[in-house]
Amino acid sequence: MGLSPRERVLGALLGKDIDRIPASSVAGCGGIVCVDMQKIVNIYWPEAHKDAEKMAKLAIASYELSGLECVRVPFDFVVELEALGCLVKYPESMDAVPMVYEHPYTKPEDLKMPENILELGRIPTLLEAIKILKREVGGKLPISSLVLGPFTLAAEMVETSRLMRWCLRNPEYVREFVDFATDFLL
Repeated sequence: MGLSPRERVLGALLGKDIDRIPASSVAGCGGIVCVDMQKIVNIYWPEAHKDAEKMAKLAIASYELSGLECVRVPFDFVVELEALGCLVKYPESMDAVPMVYEHPYTKPEDLKMPENILELGRIPTLLEAIKILKREVGGKLPISSLVLGPFTLAAEMVETSRLMRWCLRNPEYVREFVDFATDFLL
């Protein structure tokens, strides 16, 4: 009997002998949730971005329908940004992910680390979805999630073109935002 997808993916990541190369995308498999999958399981974006049960069921469906050997939540890249107070737009479309539409940070003085990070925005929803996934498929499938890198998070906090200008004109601002983003992520 072969390895479970979880054993296979983790074994590959750890450089162990495995029965075959896993068909997985640990950091990106949530990106394979497409409109047809949503229709098959009758769970749709944007609701699945905001509801832990729907998020978990759609992640499991992406494995069942595609065969990629993992489940990943969330399906977008703005969870941390929303928790930090960036305004996020949830398109009413099944083929578009949420995105930041207002970047409230304009200078380092705007930075203030929240005390209750795990209670902000959709972070509780995401944590609940991970608990559901662990209960439902944790013994069989690897469960992955993601966070943006510190530079990307900083860029989205202030708007990417502004951060790029700061790289030349105000590198100390870039350092302060990247340091803040790093601390937030940790």
